[in-house]
Amino acid sequence: MAENTENLNPIHVTVKDPEHLGEGLSKYTTYYIDIVGRSTLTRRRYSDFQWLYSKLMKERPGAIIPIIPHQRALTQTKRFSDELLAERQKYLTNFLSIVLNHPDLRDAPCVGSFLTADPAQFEVLKKDSNLSLDQHDPEQFFLDSPSTPSTGKKISKFFGKLGASMRKNIALGAGVELEKTPDDDIFEELDAYALQLDNNIKILAKNTATLASVSKSQAETMTQMAAAFSEMGQYRVNDVIIRTSSSTMFTKLGKGWSEVAASTRSFVTAAQLDDQMQNMALDVIALKIAINIRKELLYNYTRKAYVGKTKMAQLEKWKETPPTDMKKVAQTQGEVRLIKEEGLNLWKELDVVSKRLQADVEHFRITFHEKFRSIMEQYVRLQAGYSKKFAQGYDAILPHVAPPSPRGEVIAPPPASAPPAPPKDAETVVI
Repeated sequence: MAENTENLNPIHVTVKDPEHLGEGLSKYTTYYIDIVGRSTLTRRRYSDFQWLYSKLMKERPGAIIPIIPHQRALTQTKRFSDELLAERQKYLTNFLSIVLNHPDLRDAPCVGSFLTADPAQFEVLKKDSNLSLDQHDPEQFFLDSPSTPSTGKKISKFFGKLGASMRKNIALGAGVELEKTPDDDIFEELDAYALQLDNNIKILAKNTATLASVSKSQAETMTQMAAAFSEMGQYRVNDVIIRTSSSTMFTKLGKGWSEVAASTRSFVTAAQLDDQMQNMALDVIALKIAINIRKELLYNYTRKAYVGKTKMAQLEKWKETPPTDMKKVAQTQGEVRLIKEEGLNLWKELDVVSKRLQADVEHFRITFHEKFRSIMEQYVRLQAGYSKKFAQGYDAILPHVAPPSPRGEVIAPPPASAPPAPPKDAETVVI
């Protein structure tokens, strides 16, 4: 059982105060990194956080590193909009908070450089890094605006990219049995766990986005109905507004309906279940990336071992039937020694990554469970509270649509030949 790595003294960090620098196409934004209890003047660009993500993938392979998603800024206006800046600050704060409170990640050399290097030093550092992460590049994680129906499709696309990468690796190793490792059973169980999360979180992410969209649409529809109710108790003749005997009922009906619509809008804004479920889906993606990195190492080791065994078999054949060019034997023997050395290094790296991933997964299970529980508790409490408001809103409407008194007066319609006249109890307003 891996020991609990929960930080007893959590580091509180906030990414805030966006500042625009430069002009025109050279304009960019930096964010201030505020760490409680530390004096720092560090400001970093969004791309600098991506650099940190990429470096962590290299320096700490197998660790479950949080994703940095963002809205795709297609125009200069949207790129510097308050909405996009707020979205990025939220995700960057979450990313850096997890990194700084992770015992293995926070000690990575790149983290110290990220937090302390001055702008000139940091630019040199980034150029010297020469990173290329292919399918693990954080640039792939683009999101639409919160609560859009396409959110579920975006999440599915993320998982699809990981699946395509994995299928490619499997194809490269087709026909070759993977080398056995001492912890095969552990990672077989982890694969099943990740698959279960994968399947269900995609459904939840998609359907909570749909629920949010439907609720917003319902609120808009109810607002339009409220306006229609309010207008039903009056009509216009030339420049005269005539309120009928039903005017009071319809006015109060419209007001009550409008209040129920407002409660619906408030609930959608407060709940944000679709946004939170989307974040949970990104956590699963981070887990799958970590698992994928270990699998790639195992595939690479298996291929290396396969090539080594093939060459050794050739050397055995040459013992019985020597080749005409004996240089081939010496060359193949040298290749075998090199392959064994490379294979040993891969095996050591695989062992380090496996142990790191096992330790991280236990913590992931605990935090994932608690995060999910907290989200659902908040949502259910909000749902219960707003359900009472909905009920109160409709209860307030009921008296205004109750059956009329038996003594109610019936108003006769005016004669056909006479000009239209308001009912006896109608109010006439000249405009």
